[in-house]
Amino acid sequence: MSGKDKTAETKPPITFVKTTGSPVTGRHKEKRERIRETISDLQLAIDGVAAQLAHSSGRFEQLQQTTAAFARACSIFLRKMVVEEDRNRRMVRLLDGKICTSIGLKFSRIKRISTHRRYLAVEWSLTGGYMQLEKLDEATRTPQSVHNVPIAPLQFSVSVEWPLPGTASWTNSPTREKPWKVRSGELFDAGASDLTCAEWMGQQLVMFDNRGICLKDVLKTIVTYEGAHSLNVSRLLRTADEKDTGPSRNPEVHILNNLTICGIKYNHIVVIESALYLYQMLIDNAEIERPKGEINLPTLCLLADEDIFASNRRFLGYDGGVIIAFGEKSRSISHEIRAVR
Repeated sequence: MSGKDKTAETKPPITFVKTTGSPVTGRHKEKRERIRETISDLQLAIDGVAAQLAHSSGRFEQLQQTTAAFARACSIFLRKMVVEEDRNRRMVRLLDGKICTSIGLKFSRIKRISTHRRYLAVEWSLTGGYMQLEKLDEATRTPQSVHNVPIAPLQFSVSVEWPLPGTASWTNSPTREKPWKVRSGELFDAGASDLTCAEWMGQQLVMFDNRGICLKDVLKTIVTYEGAHSLNVSRLLRTADEKDTGPSRNPEVHILNNLTICGIKYNHIVVIESALYLYQMLIDNAEIERPKGEINLPTLCLLADEDIFASNRRFLGYDGGVIIAFGEKSRSISHEIRAVR
């Protein structure tokens, strides 16, 4: 036997990694295929919006309901595409750095709001009151005494420098000839596409008092609390011994989520415009196969019967509330929301 053959005989055998579970597999899907599937999901939601509004007979309540449902669907699309989640130290967004580079995908900057802004406010007040407590006899359950606990007066206001990002051209009252349009061009500057996905998500959307809220904050709030889950975040206050949960740690973005424009949540407008922007970029990308069937881009249009800036009609609203306080001392709660200067 040759020396070469002897060497081959003394080599250790190949060691394979031990496995458990079923040897039967599913079909592996490349990211581009999964991206196309996610585009198809949003296209189905778009078709659903068109079908709903075609039979709404112009009812505003139907528009509100359909817009909110569409925003939740858009948040799921964005969650899969761009919202990073660390699953066992793996980033699971489809549009990761590698795929964006391979298909030449760059993202646009948030459109700058002009220096011509006007101050608008959502305001309401509580002049006070009292809660009546009736003490009952433990044995007979008959009234023994009555106590009046005063409710403190309250002033609440949210001031807005109008317009906000996502409503850049909404500076005149909407008419049938020139309605307010929910579209990506209101939020993003199509002529400045030079950002990575992470940079795009990290852009400052608005300033809430002295804290910046970025695009990612808004998108994650909708997908986490409305789209992927259905969590109640009506209370942002906690007791001294209560665990500090997500909503109470970041109350600003949840307060912002209750600001409404013509009855539609501002955050929903941002989510829809972000999803439509990304959707159009992907269907126009030659490296991504388009879904089968017609491709539609919806534009939700808002109208008014009168000049909403000149009249007392308030198109800005707040869909939340304030927890009352007991006592005599009045309270004043105010917040300011504006675009980045």
